[in-house]
Amino acid sequence: MNSGKSRKYYINGVLDGSWREWHDNKTHTLKFDGHYVSGKKDGLWEEWYDDDKGGTWGTPYEEQHTLKSRCHYVKGERHGHWTEFDLNGVITSDCEYCNGIKQ
Repeated sequence: MNSGKSRKYYINGVLDGSWREWHDNKTHTLKFDGHYVSGKKDGLWEEWYDDDKGGTWGTPYEEQHTLKSRCHYVKGERHGHWTEFDLNGVITSDCEYCNGIKQ
C-alpha cells in the first residue's frame, strides 16, 4: 500500500512486510528501509541521511547517499550488530544487542 512519503503493508490491520520511508526533500531520497512481521520490526533496518551526492542511472544507492545507521531486529527487539555513521561515513557507534539489551 502506497501512502505519500512511505510505503508499508498491512495484514488484517497489522504492519507486515517491507517498510520504506522517504525524506521530504526535492528528490525524495530514501530515509528508512526495513521489514515488519506481525507489527514488529524484524530483520535488517537501515536509515539514510538526507543527502544526495549525485550519480547516474544505475549507480548503487550507497554510492549516492550516506548511511546513518544499520541494525537488526528480532520480534521488535534490537538483536545483533548495530552501527551508526556520521555524514562522512565514519563509524560513530558500533555495538551488539541481544534481545534488546546492549552487550
